[in-house]
Amino acid sequence: MKKLINDPFDMVEEMVDGFLSANDDIVKRVGRRSIVRVASPIDGKVGIVVGGGSGHLPAFAGYVGQGMADGAAFGNVFASPPARPVVEATTAVDSGAGVLYLYGNYAGDCLNFDKAQDQCREMGMDVRTVVLNDDVASAPIDQADRRRGIGGLFWVFRIAGAKAEQMASLDEVFEIATRANANTRTVGVGLTSCTVPANGRPTFHLEEDEMELGLGIHGEPGIKRQKVAPVDDIVEAMMDMILGDLDYSGSEVALSVNGLGGTPAEELYVVYRKAKEICDANGLRVRHKNVGEMVTALEMAGASISLVRLDDEMSALLDSTVNTCMYKKPQEQRMPTLTGDSVRLLLEQVAIDVESNKDFLCDLDGEVGDGDHGVSMTIGMRAVRRAMDDLPPDPSVEQAFQAASDAYAIEVGATIGPLYEVAF
Repeated sequence: MKKLINDPFDMVEEMVDGFLSANDDIVKRVGRRSIVRVASPIDGKVGIVVGGGSGHLPAFAGYVGQGMADGAAFGNVFASPPARPVVEATTAVDSGAGVLYLYGNYAGDCLNFDKAQDQCREMGMDVRTVVLNDDVASAPIDQADRRRGIGGLFWVFRIAGAKAEQMASLDEVFEIATRANANTRTVGVGLTSCTVPANGRPTFHLEEDEMELGLGIHGEPGIKRQKVAPVDDIVEAMMDMILGDLDYSGSEVALSVNGLGGTPAEELYVVYRKAKEICDANGLRVRHKNVGEMVTALEMAGASISLVRLDDEMSALLDSTVNTCMYKKPQEQRMPTLTGDSVRLLLEQVAIDVESNKDFLCDLDGEVGDGDHGVSMTIGMRAVRRAMDDLPPDPSVEQAFQAASDAYAIEVGATIGPLYEVAF
């Protein structure tokens, strides 16, 4: 085993120390295995607590921050956290508006989060749970309650977190988390095992020419072990499973390709290329997308594909700002609306600036030419000012620029005249 660790049994604690130190502007510790947003509790906001075993970063601690989770609890590598850190995180994020638990469908997580939920309810907190189960390969559709939560966790955290950031009620956040989970499907493929540090040897074995379709994020068996195939064939098989499990016909979707920890980004983009091609061929409109490591399995080589069937509300929520420890999406900067009057004011000011710098522009031109550039520019911009004065009330943007273009074309020849005529 080659890993950048000290004592394998100390790895999680040392990881947490480093994680907190690197992200102390976003998160703070509230227990040995629990962290929350620095601003927690946020008055009037539903708190979202996520969690699971270590070894899956960015999940789960990496998604604590604005627009996703308010707190996270984590256990040993690939093992559920005990109830105590879940209770610590819940207590720290509860502002009185309620708390929602989001986690993958694994026996240990269900036992410990349910235990924590009971304890928090006894303390008077309003706590609810949505168990996530996007893994198509882990059980048939009629036994969806047995399905695991894997790469699609990212999208549900994102949608529910955005809703909670809007100061929605617990009922509303619970409902949209349930809706997002019901519309999310994922299939994974594994190429190698990984090594749990405290175990010291690979969790399972695959021959050099083998892969496992439907592999889980802890090394749980998939549906088929087969020879390694060209990536397009693998993606087609994965997408067939996803599209055969939910009716995506004509839908707007979110598409993600998730690396399991040991797959180069270049390969993930090759996977995305084929997945997007299949979406296009099936009439699906990819509105949101993400490629990278979202829910990993230490250094396992492989990838998962997730597809979310979106409605208008979920799509709008995915446009919102996110600032978490390991995933960020800034608010889109919108340009102010341009009007004819604003063009008029702008060009009038440009004309004043050009004329006040006439001599400077002539001096520059004198170094390389005949020294009349400042004069030509002044003549042209004076004509533009007159054209702006002659515009009708409330002109359109097109009218203002066309007037400037015509004025320059009439007054200025040489080289600069045609250039500015075309530019305007």
